[in-house]
Amino acid sequence: MNTFGGPRYVVQRRIRILSGALLSAALILAAVAPARTQSGGNLNISIYSGRFALVRQDVQLSLRKGVSENFFAPVPVGIDLASVRLIPLHKPDAYRVLEVSLDRKTFGWERLLENFRNKSVRFYASGSDTLEGRLLGTDPFLFELPDGRIRAVQSKDLRWLDFPGPAGKPRFSPRLRFVIDAKSGGVAPFWLEYLTEGLAWSAEYRAVLDPDRPEMALSASVILENSTRLAYRDARLELVAGKLNLVRRARPVRYERTAMAKVAAVPQEIERSVFEYHVYPLPGRISLEPKAQKRVELFARRGVPVRRKYIADGSRWPSEVRVFLAFRNSRKSGLGFALPGGRVRFFEQRPGRNALFIGEDVMPPTPENEKVELFTGVAFDVKVSHRRIDTRRPGKRSLQETWEVKLRNQKHSTVQVILREHFTYRAPEATWRIVESTHALKKTDAQTAEALVTVPAGKQEIVRYTVQYTW
Repeated sequence: MNTFGGPRYVVQRRIRILSGALLSAALILAAVAPARTQSGGNLNISIYSGRFALVRQDVQLSLRKGVSENFFAPVPVGIDLASVRLIPLHKPDAYRVLEVSLDRKTFGWERLLENFRNKSVRFYASGSDTLEGRLLGTDPFLFELPDGRIRAVQSKDLRWLDFPGPAGKPRFSPRLRFVIDAKSGGVAPFWLEYLTEGLAWSAEYRAVLDPDRPEMALSASVILENSTRLAYRDARLELVAGKLNLVRRARPVRYERTAMAKVAAVPQEIERSVFEYHVYPLPGRISLEPKAQKRVELFARRGVPVRRKYIADGSRWPSEVRVFLAFRNSRKSGLGFALPGGRVRFFEQRPGRNALFIGEDVMPPTPENEKVELFTGVAFDVKVSHRRIDTRRPGKRSLQETWEVKLRNQKHSTVQVILREHFTYRAPEATWRIVESTHALKKTDAQTAEALVTVPAGKQEIVRYTVQYTW
């Protein structure tokens, strides 16, 4: 009798080949169960910068009067059972949740084979036609054919299996089990809330500099990451920035695809403060597909004042002059709200030309009115060299050093370089002071002094100073 008219699950063999050698062959499910999705009219997700999320949604449970067992699926593998809360939305006294547990048993390849043991399946092996037989064993695969013969097939020769169902309906995600005492039966609405790993977000910035004016266009987007095998559809999302104290951390994951979300215009409220953190609500409803990333625009600002800084630090970069871009996160600059930490990519765009990438750096979380200074790269046309030209011992417990610093500017415009010098001889017991200097070296901390040096176009500026250490 043909039993293959209903839903089927086809299993095929996947072969991995490296340098012409067959390394392994495995049977995988090719017809996947229906998409595992959480959705609904009231799905709310708060995603935290610590790679976890708080999920809240309305659920409908069909209850029997008295004590009954109820299941809710699917839920992510990383769910924290201790955080699960199920709250009746109506008549809270009519329902009492007695027990909550997590059923992590999923229906994979081994259980599928076990469920179809001694049942009729279709199979195709190398060198034969499609056959039908009763599955007797799996190592090797043993099939009892309709005429009573036994057919043995090695795993490497089995091309596909065709399971008839419905006994083999796969379930790939865990499910929540609730034991509820209900005063009356019927469908009842509940509010479900839980914490889970597997959802994360990060901020990305794009800054386009105006070559003729000291300003930039700054835009921000967020990368939403769903490393679970569960889809969250039509959810209202908010992102939480800040360092929370966590007992457990999620592991980094790989993502199979990236998408750009099409959402409504950015709302007036970009962020709001909650406790010691900042929350960024995203506009509209957004779907997060399993094992995928999605980018959503956060804000865009034009005309943000920015200043280019050249810094020569003899101790950290002896032969380099590094370039930094600095701006202030203030309302006067067109910003003035907490900026989440993230990578900032800088571009310069001249009229009639495409924007050119000029460097990137990571911006730390930045509150309102704080200054941001980001490294973009090493100056090509501005060079520095250090040379110690004299050493003296004016006393038994003192030492004098004379240094010469040459700053060379091969650009067609004048630049100002911040010369930063560190004095750490016999630290921490030694004290130091600048005895003489060609340029004003201002002490900035216990071991550092700085001077602002103007270097004309195509010229060289020499800074000489003598420092005395005493201990």
